[in-house]
Amino acid sequence: TSLCAYVDPKRPDATPPRAKRGVQVFPEQPQGLNTGTGRLPFPNRPETVIPPQANLKGKLEFRFPRDPADWSDLAFRYGDSDWIPLAVGGGLFPRERAAGARIDFRQEGNSLVCEVARPEPGVETVRFGAVRFPGRAETFGWPYYTYRCFNKWCNPLLPRELCGDGPCFYRPQIACAEVGGRTLFVGAAMDWTQSAASGPICLGNAADGTVQLNIGTVYLPKTDGVRNGCFERFVWTFAENVEDVFPAIPNPKSPYMKEAGSGSWLSFHAGTDREKDIAYWRAVKKAGLDHVIITDHEVGWRDGNESFTFRTKTAPKKGGDEGQRRYARTLIDELGFRYGPYNNFTDYAPVNGFWSVDNVARRGNGVFLPAWNRCYSPKATWAVGMCGRLTPVIQGKFDFNTAYCDVHTCVTPWIRTDYDARSPGAGTFAQVFYCYGEIMLLQKAAWKGPVYSEGGIHWLYSGLTDGNYAQDDTYDFMSQPWLVDFDLKRMHPLCCNFGMGAPYMFYGEEKNAMLRKDDPQAWMDRFTAATLAFGHPGFFICGRNPGDLSLEKESYYPVQAIAARYTQAEATDIRYADAAGVLHPTSAALANGAAKRSQLKVTYSDGTVVAVNGNLKENFRVEVGGVTYDLPPNGWRAESADKSVVSFNGIENGKRVKYAKSPEYEWRK
Repeated sequence: TSLCAYVDPKRPDATPPRAKRGVQVFPEQPQGLNTGTGRLPFPNRPETVIPPQANLKGKLEFRFPRDPADWSDLAFRYGDSDWIPLAVGGGLFPRERAAGARIDFRQEGNSLVCEVARPEPGVETVRFGAVRFPGRAETFGWPYYTYRCFNKWCNPLLPRELCGDGPCFYRPQIACAEVGGRTLFVGAAMDWTQSAASGPICLGNAADGTVQLNIGTVYLPKTDGVRNGCFERFVWTFAENVEDVFPAIPNPKSPYMKEAGSGSWLSFHAGTDREKDIAYWRAVKKAGLDHVIITDHEVGWRDGNESFTFRTKTAPKKGGDEGQRRYARTLIDELGFRYGPYNNFTDYAPVNGFWSVDNVARRGNGVFLPAWNRCYSPKATWAVGMCGRLTPVIQGKFDFNTAYCDVHTCVTPWIRTDYDARSPGAGTFAQVFYCYGEIMLLQKAAWKGPVYSEGGIHWLYSGLTDGNYAQDDTYDFMSQPWLVDFDLKRMHPLCCNFGMGAPYMFYGEEKNAMLRKDDPQAWMDRFTAATLAFGHPGFFICGRNPGDLSLEKESYYPVQAIAARYTQAEATDIRYADAAGVLHPTSAALANGAAKRSQLKVTYSDGTVVAVNGNLKENFRVEVGGVTYDLPPNGWRAESADKSVVSFNGIENGKRVKYAKSPEYEWRK
């Protein structure tokens, strides 16, 4: 209700440099804030996102373009196929501004790598183009492998043809086609660790008769009207096994896999009465729900609408710091739970004690970049330093052993690109990625325990975070196939993402409310089935009533013990069932359509087996451990190699039953 006019001071940026990035592909590329001493542990391989080399049965060849900036005649052939155009409409744009660019194509095993370096500004987009397969090709998008949103909300200067009129969501595709007498999978990935772009392009424009696997990147003007120089590594990968074309995620493995994998997690929206909260958690512990990981939500820091980030003093009406200390000691020392605070370094309120307009990220027209309700987006380059400054203070007060670092893995780095020309790394989404990634490392070092975030774009940060809400809000798990391979083969080895997020994230808020009301058992069962199928630890569904813990038990027992096994192992065999119940490896199941049925069986390196029926209509008869089980829709059978841990939801003696057992508990419903 107030209007304030002032002169924007636009003081020079004095942010001290951070450690160097793990890999620098282009020697001449500016590294933004990352010019200091030491080196970040990511990326942790010089190949960055290029998938590990896979063997091919046929011969793979490439024909490089005559004009390196125009990729329309770039082509490949495999086996005895003719040349197949790989990048129709691809290259650097506008062409006349690509002069002087160094553009190198090379083959690396079963991948084609293109590296582009043009330090001088001018290039506006780099595009993959599209493939013109000689016959039919089917494309698949994978849960969690998503670019989410990049639109005019981020930057009003973004051209309409790159984002449409509203939110635009894009999911890179993998093509399945018959080439050279064999089924071939083809994928295309940008190298998010090396790009100097503002963000990916999220609206395709493929020519008729072509298949678009990925779109490209865009370079937008900073507040001084100048674009950054162009640096890109684009990768096309070809394989007969689909998992071999997934981009590598070049991050170190979480050091807290055991702790995160064995826990059932929730972010607790604490009430105004800490004594009632303590009574609830004592009841949970008394009921034998021992392995719960609890983090506060933002209301732990605020009583009303005051600032809830970039602070070290807790909410006064919840007892202030003394109340927080008592609550932490009760949950950790008395009850033995893992417990920690909410914090984030992505939302910045003008009423915050550290507020300065110099610390706010800008759009390309100089306007503050909005964030959550009543907040703006802080510059990531400032936020990472504040994390290092404030987190030890908080830990010194309360001695937590885990934490929830909200938002970072939910907003894409390109939705938080800072275009303020004064800032190191201005106009590049990579600067945000490196700052957010380092924030996660600073967090876990301070808490000496696993750090979680909100998820949605968490595949980029796998291993840097120890876990996330396993949400993908642009994938419809009610109608689209449960394709688990990208998650299990790329993300699962690095961290432990929980549940399918919360149920409302899995179903969508409207469907969640409707299904929970109309068929609460199907609501619970489908959520649990998907959690098991994707190899996640559990999400603790909280009823808040210490006298009725039925929701808590039903979300905890079927998942906790078996997840403690499979989260510590690798998925070695993934198969999908056809209509006759025959199981096919993923690549064959994609080619013959079986994967669309969402009936799958996953075997892990420790012998754990998980069979899940994600089909909404048909039963799934499947053998597990030498016994054949009849799994109805949303049913499952999971067991450890020695059968000491079992989780089951299926038909026994003509009736549907649900039970779980482990050395610690037995439960039946």
